[in-house]
This record gives sequence, C-alpha cells and structure tokens, in this order.
Amino acid sequence: MNIQAQPRPRCAPLRQLCECHRQIQESLRKLHDVILEAPLCALPPPYKKRLRGALDFLRIVVPGHMLDEELSLFPRLRIDPFAEMIISELKRDHQRLGTLFQSVETYGQEWLRRSQIDGERRAEFRLLIIKTLNALKTHNRIEEQRLFPLAYGRLEPEDLHQIEQEMASRRSRLRSLCLQ
Repeated sequence: MNIQAQPRPRCAPLRQLCECHRQIQESLRKLHDVILEAPLCALPPPYKKRLRGALDFLRIVVPGHMLDEELSLFPRLRIDPFAEMIISELKRDHQRLGTLFQSVETYGQEWLRRSQIDGERRAEFRLLIIKTLNALKTHNRIEEQRLFPLAYGRLEPEDLHQIEQEMASRRSRLRSLCLQ
C-alpha cells in the first residue's frame, strides 16, 4: 500500500513525510548527476553551485526529517506492538543512514574545498551515493508501506494535527538557524 493511494485530508503530516522522502532522494540524484557530468578538471561554477545546493539541502533536511519521525510520529505509535517492531527497525536504519549521509557530506565538502577530486575518489563518492539511495529507498518503502498505513488506522485527527504542528515548528526553527 502506498501513502498516495490513500488521499485523506487528515493525513497531511504523513503526506509531508512522503514528499520529504522524494526530495531527499532527488537531492542524492542531483549529486550523482554532478559526479557523472562534471569534468575531471577544476569544478566549474555551475557544478559547484549544484553540488553545494544539494549538500546544503541534505544537511538541513535529513536531520529535521528524522527528528519529525522520531520525536513526533514514532512515540505516538509505540502503543502498538507491531508498530514497535517496525519502529525499532526504522530507528536502526536512521542510525545507518545518518552515517551514510555524513560520509556524503564529507566527500562533497572535500570536492568543494579542493575544487576537484581524482577519479578514484569520484568513483568512491558515486558508489556511496548509490549505496545511500538504495538504503533510503528500502527505508522509505518500510515507512510508506508498513508504518504509515498503520498510522492511518491508529492515530486520531488530534494526533495528526499535533504532529503537523510539531513538524512546522521544527522546520521554522531549522530555517531560522540556517539564516543566522
């Protein structure tokens, strides 16, 4: 079951989480495209801009997204033993994904700092992005096909509204931190 197959107005926070999944995957694909398209010489400004933009997006959005799930959604579903098993798996995924995203950041910042990376580092970076994308797709599928449908049946409208407000507040704080 896919969350978009269940268009319920009261499930806005779950739709927002799904949209965030898509945006994170798209940013990883943008990084992958830069790796494939950028010349081996010094990184030209348009590629530098794309690389920096994708890295900035991931640095800001990924931790916020994980907090939305871990602080707002997961605690409200833990009363269900089946949900608890799924949540435990997803939290382990978050730790692994956090490590992968940190490595993506490290490779990307190295490339920006040096303006070029050799073919071997570029190949490693590309494989890291593919590994991260694959892990993320599996993780998102578990959330969207197993956890979110469970949330539809378990969460009351007030819970969903509160989750949505918490997510909005968290995003507002993240935006203000980024502007400083």
